[in-house]
Amino acid sequence: MQSNNKQWLHKQKAVTLVELLIVIAIVGIISSIALPSYRSLVITNRINSFATNLHGSLLLARSEAIKRSRSVAICKSSNADHTVPSCDVTASIAGTNTGWGSGWLIFVDSNNDGLFLAPDVLLRVQSNFISSVNDGSIVPTNPDGSAGNEFIAFNATGQTVAAINFVINRPTSDTVASHNKAVCVLVGGRARSGLAPNCP
Repeated sequence: MQSNNKQWLHKQKAVTLVELLIVIAIVGIISSIALPSYRSLVITNRINSFATNLHGSLLLARSEAIKRSRSVAICKSSNADHTVPSCDVTASIAGTNTGWGSGWLIFVDSNNDGLFLAPDVLLRVQSNFISSVNDGSIVPTNPDGSAGNEFIAFNATGQTVAAINFVINRPTSDTVASHNKAVCVLVGGRARSGLAPNCP
């Protein structure tokens, strides 16, 4: 009797090939439905993180300008991690380079030239966080859509000379245009984030 019970238990542990194929098919169907949604979520979160980081840096630059009663600038930098970093004046172009995704510098701009040179005081460094043009870009534009400057300065009262919009572009493999975000700075110096290209 005990021997029959053991045989019955042994038989119950087995899985047929048909059952295994059904499970694999179900997992495949669920994965094909969930994977694109997950990828879209990852891209959205990453772009939102870029926008939040840039927005926070702009707010910091403005508050430092007001606190110090000095001009404070933020410029794109392709060597922000170097011992002596510098501003990069190369035009930011979506699909060609990562633009401000290469990093940026926040500094007291002693001579109001938008370049980090002695005796300017470095306040904060943001290192590279978009490594490839295929992963996206951050491109400054003027509100009329023309190319923007590669730096923005806040005067002693926290105002800027011209408005500028930063468009955070999605990876080239992503086809959902609404994933693009923007961080917009008004002439008054206030920065806000929203949908590309003009933060509606």
